[in-house]
Order: sequence, then C-alpha cells, then structure tokens
Amino acid sequence: LVLAINVKPAPGAGPERAVTPSPHKIDLVIEPNAANAKLPAFSCSVRDGKKLVASADKSMGPPIVVTRGEATEITVLNHLTEPTTIHWHGLELDSYYDGVMGGGAGNQVTPAIAPGESFTARFTPNRAGTFIYHTHARDPNQLTDGVYGPLIVLEPEQPFDPEHDKVLVVGTRDPGFSAKRITLNGAEAPSTLILQHGVEYRLRLINMAADLGANVQLGSKEHPENWRAIAKDGAVLPSRLAKTGEATVHIASGETYDFAFEPDASGEIPLQVENPVNHEKLLAKIAVQ
Repeated sequence: LVLAINVKPAPGAGPERAVTPSPHKIDLVIEPNAANAKLPAFSCSVRDGKKLVASADKSMGPPIVVTRGEATEITVLNHLTEPTTIHWHGLELDSYYDGVMGGGAGNQVTPAIAPGESFTARFTPNRAGTFIYHTHARDPNQLTDGVYGPLIVLEPEQPFDPEHDKVLVVGTRDPGFSAKRITLNGAEAPSTLILQHGVEYRLRLINMAADLGANVQLGSKEHPENWRAIAKDGAVLPSRLAKTGEATVHIASGETYDFAFEPDASGEIPLQVENPVNHEKLLAKIAVQ
C-alpha cells in the first residue's frame, strides 16, 4: 500500500520563515571503498564544518547529527561511477528534498544524483529522535554495501554524547528475505561493545536491512537482560508504553527503537540478531566493566 498526501498551505498563509538565518551545512560524501577488497564497495563520510568523519572500516555511514528547529542543508556528493540518491527516512520534509527519485511536483522533481554531481536537501527537523539516511538508488548493492547510516536529531542545546549514546544498526550483505550475512553497524563480526555497570545508556536500534524482520535480544534466552522503552520511530513513547521489560524486540525494516539500558553487573552479555525466516544469526557481545 502506497499513500501520497499533498499538504497545501492554509488560505492566506504567507511564506514560511527561516528558523535560523544561517543553516547548519553538512556534506555527505559517497565514494568507492578501495581500502580493502573484503569490505563493501561503497563508503560514506560526513563533513560537518572542518571535521570529516567516517566509520573505522567504512562499512557503514557515520551518524549525521542535527538539531530540532534548526534549518539544515545536507549536500550529497556522488563520487561513484553510477547514480545515487539519499532518502531521509522518518523525517517530514518537502517531497523534492526527500530523496526518492521522481518525488515532488512541477519544476521541482527529485533527480538521481549523477556521477560527479551533487544535490542539496534543505529541511528543518520538527522533532528530535532516531532516524535514518540511506540510498534510494535502483542499485540494491548500494544498500547492502553500506550506503546508509543513523540520522540523529537532538533537542536544542542538547549535545551528542557518544559515550552514553550507542547506535546499533542492523543490516545485511545480501538481499532478500532469506539473507544469511547479517551485519551490525556494518560488520558481520562486530566489535565488542564496552559499557560500564551502573551507568545508564541510550541504545538507538535501527533496522536498515531491506527485507529483514529481525529478532534482537540482549542476554541469553534463559537469562535475558532488561531495558526500558523510550521512543519508537523518532516519537517519544507515552508513559503507558515506556515500560521496563525483557531486552528482546522484533524490528522490521526501516524501524527504529530507543531503549534505556543500565547493566547491573560486570561480565559479558550476549547480543543476538536473528533472521526468523531461516534462523541465521549474528552473535555479538557486550563487555560490562
């Protein structure tokens, strides 16, 4: 089911005012990944001011961090030999900037970004939360090879604290519902996540695998951990749903969840991501110090 809603200005409404005189400008650079033949063929890096950031192995894009209510311009630079485009998943913005080729109307129809070209998406995030940026190109290999990453919208004056704000992005290296090569933060053998006991963390869980409805579990089946639900798809949960429970969740493609998690003892905690279609599993661990 695909539903399109055309939102028009109210009668007599004037032009929308810019929230800030100077927008927050960010570059998202997409290029071939030639660092290692065993790694994905594409990589993403983010340039924010004078800082250029990429994930350690370039297997997935790094977080893009913006602020609610702040005018934002993200320029996608395509250094590939094929077209691409980037969709800002979960945010409400004009169709022309949404990153789906052919979106928009009139003389503003979203183009594919040709090799060597760029496209600037302009929007003002209207709510804080966990979202996603990802390729919307016709080539499925761009998605399975890591042209995606977390898009985090913070409240005004709220700093991004990577020490206590952990992102867990589920993906796959092969397409289809029977995908076997499951990834976490771009890796089939992810690094151990190191946490401190007695410290509360925010876990931003994202599923960016195209056809994978994943079962995620912290702790063993016999001894599951507990976490507290905070938000779903960028929306803060009401108190009746923001409850503490077993750290297991089924997360569909394109969904995001935020949980508060506080390890209560030192040791190792297993972390499992399972494809329920074929029962293939990714096994990782959390080391609590």
